[in-house]
Amino acid sequence: MFVNFDGAAAISSLSADYFKAVPFDTETLLWMVVPTTMYGLISASAMQRAASAKSEKIALQGAIIGAVGTGLFTFFPVVIGMYGRAVFPEVETSSVLFTVMFNILPEWLAALLLVAIVAAVMSTADTQLMTIMANGMHDIYMNTLVPRYKLKDDEKRMKMISTVLTVVVLIGALLLSFKFNNIQKLLSKALSITTSACVVPYLGGRFMKKGTDIGALASMGVALTLLVLNFTGVIHLINDLIGLIPAAIVYVVVSLFTYKEDKAAV
Repeated sequence: MFVNFDGAAAISSLSADYFKAVPFDTETLLWMVVPTTMYGLISASAMQRAASAKSEKIALQGAIIGAVGTGLFTFFPVVIGMYGRAVFPEVETSSVLFTVMFNILPEWLAALLLVAIVAAVMSTADTQLMTIMANGMHDIYMNTLVPRYKLKDDEKRMKMISTVLTVVVLIGALLLSFKFNNIQKLLSKALSITTSACVVPYLGGRFMKKGTDIGALASMGVALTLLVLNFTGVIHLINDLIGLIPAAIVYVVVSLFTYKEDKAAV
């Protein structure tokens, strides 16, 4: 691209705004970074990678290598996008990368980039589904509802719950995708939903000695209810993560009220 199509000259012709490290306001940057950062606390894939490592040192080294590799790889789509903006100024921003891939790059490189993009999207979707299923099946049903309310946990019941939960999640993801035409905003929304529902129970369980399972369920219920109301337009939240505040309050209050009961049961 740079040799055959004089890519460096094309990119240098862009205005100074395209060379800013952060081409948007601080608030937008925070709402992009915060959900992603907080999601790291509850990421099922991150926990699996850490648990499968031979030692804590190797787990840390793997995370650092992965972060550096990801940072280096993300440089190339940015350069390709800048080149595409210079050569195809009339193309929509969301289509610039694919326009360059299919019209400028060699077929093998375009195919490689396309596969990488699809793999990244599918990996993220799989991780989200895996996290939701693990929380719903293992944490909520098996470890909380079954022992507390003496519910059935046979194979037939578990298959039914798994099927219903999967269908609900997929329908929700489909409806959510219809509302966005920007993959970046859609990813941020998906991470915000998972973070809003799971971060408070996770942190509460780690750092609050009197935290209870009922408090965690109540917190998740409040966070998800607020997200649904915001999505349907009943209420308006500045950002989905605002729901963490009432979710945290509910977690603390409900846990304090149910702590003695749980302690007595033990």
